[in-house]
Order: sequence, then C-alpha cells, then structure tokens
Amino acid sequence: MNSRAPYSPSAIRQWAQDPTCESQPLCKDIDCERYSRQHGISRTSDSTTRTLHPQFCLDVQDRMLAWHEGVSDVCDAVVGMSRLSDVLFVGFAVRPEWDLNEPLHWSNIHVETIVSEQVPQSSSMHNALDLLTTTVQKEIAVPHIMGYRARLNEITPGAGYVIDVTTHQIRLQDVVLAGAPSQPIATPRDSELLGNGTGNPWVSTSIPAPVPATYPHPRPKGMLGYGFRRGYAKGIMDK
Repeated sequence: MNSRAPYSPSAIRQWAQDPTCESQPLCKDIDCERYSRQHGISRTSDSTTRTLHPQFCLDVQDRMLAWHEGVSDVCDAVVGMSRLSDVLFVGFAVRPEWDLNEPLHWSNIHVETIVSEQVPQSSSMHNALDLLTTTVQKEIAVPHIMGYRARLNEITPGAGYVIDVTTHQIRLQDVVLAGAPSQPIATPRDSELLGNGTGNPWVSTSIPAPVPATYPHPRPKGMLGYGFRRGYAKGIMDK
C-alpha cells in the first residue's frame, strides 16, 4: 500500500490550491514549500524492503513532475557547488517508462546527464562522458526499464489512490527488446491480479478517479534545468 509523501506533487498541489489562501502562491513560494518538506530526507532511515518505495507516485504525470523538479534541484546544486569549490560532478538519470509501441534498443534510451561546468570546457572530458553515457544506456538503463513492469506489479493501491491508464498498460505489457518476438498485451492472470471487483482495474475502491491532467511537460535539458519549476507550477495549478 502506498503512502503519499508530504513533498509529492499531489501534496504540493493540495497546498497550492488551498481555498483558504487569499491568492495562489508564486513559483518561488512553491519551490520553497516543496524543498522545506523534503529537506533532510536523505538522512532519514527507511526499513522498507520493497523495490518501489511506499511513497512512489501512482500517477504518471506526478512522476514526470517529480522527475523535472528533482533534476532541476540537482542541476542547481551541482552548478553552485562547482562555482564555489571547483568540484567536478558527473551524474546520470534515467526514467523507467518506455513507449510500449516501440522495441527497446539501448541507443534510443534518453539518459539525462548532469555535469558541472568543467565538463563542457574540456574535449577530453566530453569524450569520456560519451563513453560513460553509452555504458549507462547498455548496462544500467536497459535492465532498469525492462524490470519496471515487475516492480509496478508489487504495488497495491491504497485508499484514494489511482493508477492511470499509462501505468496500467505498463503493468500489463512487457517491453520488447529490439529483435525479440513481441509479447501479448495481457494474460488472464494479469487481469485477475489488477482487478479490484469494481470493473475498473486501475482505481482504488474508496474514491472516484479524478480526471487526469493533459499538461504537456517538456523534457529536461541536461545541466540547464532552470525552466522546470515554471512548468512544475503550471502542472500543479492545472491538475
């Protein structure tokens, strides 16, 4: 069963849309509120043994918002750290979602590279980054994406939580590697696993499903992640 994190997009959205407030918060206010709620979480103990954390977002658009905001935070921290102390930083981020209509090939996987300002200034570092990115695509990103369905199927939605159509489809259909035979979309066992007795396998039985937002989120742009927060705020207000 999932528990909503106080810093999750849905929790921040609820805070931003509080009807008792005289006006909607500004983007910077949303940033400060979200950061204050998640400050220090890396130092908290977590005894969970599940592959996906209990605070995992069941809505694909909330996961996209969390991805954008997280990459933006890391970009800001890396650039600031680099400018203040000449620290060299190289990091990678890979989302697990994959277009199920397309076969998976490592060369088509988008790996977000987050680097300090020294890397673009050095051709040798840039070449090394290309080699590292290829390794991440082949050895890390492929198994991460391929194992996503199994991880999702460990989830039992709690009261009031909704699994959107995109997430539901990932739970039913395997990613097909390029050159491998295609897989059936679903088996009877899959449908039984996802059913909840309501006729709708995606929705918790406690509350009606909300209408999903259609706000198009832009893909992050590597080290230059400073525009994410405006889109994050708009996603919060639109949803």
